Amino acid sequence: MAVGNVSSSSTPVRNTAQAVSAQTTSSSEASSTVSSSADGFERSSGPNKFQQFANAAPRTLGHPVAATEGKGLNNSENPLRSSSGRISAEAWNEPRQILGRLTQSGATGAPHQETNGQRCGGANILAPAIMNGPDATATTLRNVASNPSNLTAAQRQQLRDISSRVDNRTASFEDLSTAQHLMFRAGNTRTTMNNALSEVQDSRLTQAERTELRRLSNNNVRINADGTANQDDLDEYSRLLTKGTGRPSRVVVANDPQRPNDMSARFLQVEISGSRINSDRGGLGDEEIANLADRTGNRVNRQVTLDPVAFNADNSSATMENLLGQLQPGEAATMRLSADGRDSNASHFVTVGRNPEGVPYVYNSDPSQGDYTLYTGNGNDLSQQPADFTRQLREYSSRVFTDVDGDLPNVIVTRPRGD
Repeated sequence: MAVGNVSSSSTPVRNTAQAVSAQTTSSSEASSTVSSSADGFERSSGPNKFQQFANAAPRTLGHPVAATEGKGLNNSENPLRSSSGRISAEAWNEPRQILGRLTQSGATGAPHQETNGQRCGGANILAPAIMNGPDATATTLRNVASNPSNLTAAQRQQLRDISSRVDNRTASFEDLSTAQHLMFRAGNTRTTMNNALSEVQDSRLTQAERTELRRLSNNNVRINADGTANQDDLDEYSRLLTKGTGRPSRVVVANDPQRPNDMSARFLQVEISGSRINSDRGGLGDEEIANLADRTGNRVNRQVTLDPVAFNADNSSATMENLLGQLQPGEAATMRLSADGRDSNASHFVTVGRNPEGVPYVYNSDPSQGDYTLYTGNGNDLSQQPADFTRQLREYSSRVFTDVDGDLPNVIVTRPRGD
């Protein structure tokens, strides 16, 4: 949401982040409210288009398929878990057999259950690599391990080890779940201001420091004559958050990814590192998922947009059909949509793509009740897809919503390849 107006000398930069409830039970977001808590910090409980809500409960290449196929149907109200155990070597010949059984929620007993509700972005950036085969998957993981990020040396080695098992086709579903977890950690570079403020312990600050932090958090960062935020205020804000949380914190002014040159749309975020990464309860924002796509080495430098006014002859939405038509074989587009179409908040990442032979597919890492994890089309002629696949595309078209500032969500295009 565009809530940081910094275009005049009298208007302060506003804090836009929110505290994400640990009791959230779906990827959807609540309506916006702003309140002052007993400690005096202003916090928002409303939607933030740059954050993917966490869930409290855990919620193939190869050859064109002979017919459309839906895999991983969620028949319950609970999040659908991934399969477990070693993936057969033969499954990598048709990776849809793998991706259709891989959600963002690890199998019971799989490691890193704490990020099941946050891996949406990482899972969707990994998914096209899996659909493009073991070489593309292994290369993607090696690239994430090699490029600068918040991952520790041990975590980077974990990714390299998983990539080696993918290479020799001995990887398990638990390996791929761990890869999702590590890709989320690699991409998680910022947290919301409210999340940072919620960690402040008054006992760490003097009375004067508490008063100053409350003042700054109440939209009182000064604006310079050229429209930039006052650096002294940002530095003091950073110092107080670092002292109050006991974790390194740096307050930065972030651009709206949809309107990067609009100074009135900027907002404040907190750069995070080290142990602070593990305290961030949101998922990846638009800028974070774009940077993660860059780290994989798979991002396509081409602008693709959603067209909400594209319609079919029967007046059904053609947004996803239009988007799919802009993709080449091997490419995929990841974007935020409503989790189930009943909530108008675009808070859940979904991917539409084409495998290397051009066969289209839709991937949903956290399918709602009645949704499939993976649905593949038939053949590479997009104009001749069977009705059941077209129905899937149109269902997801109905889940396209603008953000609260009227902007459409960003679309990230990737094309994973092997070394």
